[in-house]
Amino acid sequence: MRLHLLTILLSLALTQTYAQTNMGIGVQADFPMMFNKYVGGYHHHSGSPGMRLAITHKSRQGSFSPAATISISPAALPVYSISNAFVVSMNFTHLQAVAYGRLHKEFRKGDIFYGLGVGASYFSGTGISGGGGDNVEFRTAISDSTQFIKTVAPVVALNAEYVAPLFPDKNIYYGLGVQLQYLYFFDDNTTYRIDIIDNNGVYYRAEPRLYGHCFNPMVFLNLYYKFGEGRRY
Repeated sequence: MRLHLLTILLSLALTQTYAQTNMGIGVQADFPMMFNKYVGGYHHHSGSPGMRLAITHKSRQGSFSPAATISISPAALPVYSISNAFVVSMNFTHLQAVAYGRLHKEFRKGDIFYGLGVGASYFSGTGISGGGGDNVEFRTAISDSTQFIKTVAPVVALNAEYVAPLFPDKNIYYGLGVQLQYLYFFDDNTTYRIDIIDNNGVYYRAEPRLYGHCFNPMVFLNLYYKFGEGRRY
């Protein structure tokens, strides 16, 4: 009886499903676009570099692969367009946490993961910036309180990542991916006052609100370390 039980346990151990967990760090570039009536026809801002922590899990028991990321980056969100001369952006330190449910497809040299994520973004104001065409830039900008803004926005993300070994027979992997995020800033009826003098000596007064839809395309590169794997069939 004991020998029979030992044989069953050994068989289960030998048929344990293969699983792999990767933990890593990476870099990213965000390109946020704001949509509301104050921004007008100008929606995007130049890329903002950031850092990220990531964890992914893959199991051969099924195609579902959970993942999670935490990232930090500067963010410049366009919030006001002044007479088509230039656009005012609010600057933030941007912290974000997202959990993903992804599917994966195996290839000979790597895997493609793709799926949907949900999470939250925390923004802490650091000031304002801006500029426009015809070399029109800020000479002086006075803001009453934009550097003290703190807000949280929900996030929905579509994510795709290719993960493959960086070196043969090593536990180091790289992940190259793209992501499209949607964030929504709720309107709390707060109006900010920004007084601006451009480099031509022209005075402008802006009263933007931080609300509306934000789409944030992103590219990222992760470097993973594989922590373990189960036994194959």
